[in-house]
Amino acid sequence: MIDIHSHLVFGFDDGASDRDCCCRMLELYAAGGVTEVVCTSHSSKDIDGKYDECFARSAGLAADFGIKLIPALEYSLPDILRSQHRPLGNSTYLLLDTGMFPVDSAMLTRLMPVNATGYKILWAHPERLYGENTLKTVEKFTVLIGSACQLNAGSLTGAYGADARTAAWELLENNRCAVIASDAHDPDGVANFIAVRKLLASLYPDEFIRLWFEINPARLLNSQIPERRQPPRLSLGKRIKRYFTCR
Repeated sequence: MIDIHSHLVFGFDDGASDRDCCCRMLELYAAGGVTEVVCTSHSSKDIDGKYDECFARSAGLAADFGIKLIPALEYSLPDILRSQHRPLGNSTYLLLDTGMFPVDSAMLTRLMPVNATGYKILWAHPERLYGENTLKTVEKFTVLIGSACQLNAGSLTGAYGADARTAAWELLENNRCAVIASDAHDPDGVANFIAVRKLLASLYPDEFIRLWFEINPARLLNSQIPERRQPPRLSLGKRIKRYFTCR
């Protein structure tokens, strides 16, 4: 299993607070069957040397847990317009948090220089940003720049509020979700990621669990367009289970 969006690296941004916190996150990842973690620390203007140093420290710890760490950065819209980029590993995908910027033709124009260099966009947790209009916004953004969509596991269980929960399930059920990731900043985020995978495994066939947590993350890391499959409609019993689990 691959977590493609995590703030596991310690001593860098608002992710793992220290070495012990990082080790606890790694322990939970290992217990949950995660073998690769993409360390998407927040981009900033003065990150190059410091990120490499912090990533190397965390990667050394991860090796003791049998986990491979993959370097990357999570970009804001202003930061992604810089000339130097750190994609997901060696891929052509950049993780972008658009923030509250409107998704329109102006955004496409601003992102054209990025697309021109051969990069594609993995859109980080849009369900947290656009609420009830998320589905329409994601459809528009996908048409504009051919992006893929990453949901936060916590959004599905209400960790970011009712609007984000509703939007996340709408994206999942309407085949707009390429990958599900933790966006973990601490051990609780990792634990929730593992728990959400188990919940989804009780609701959907195994092929979709593998798609969201293994196949598509691996495809993105290999610069391949993620596969899209329409999830089956949940039975009444499973919808009731989901309702009471994700309140």
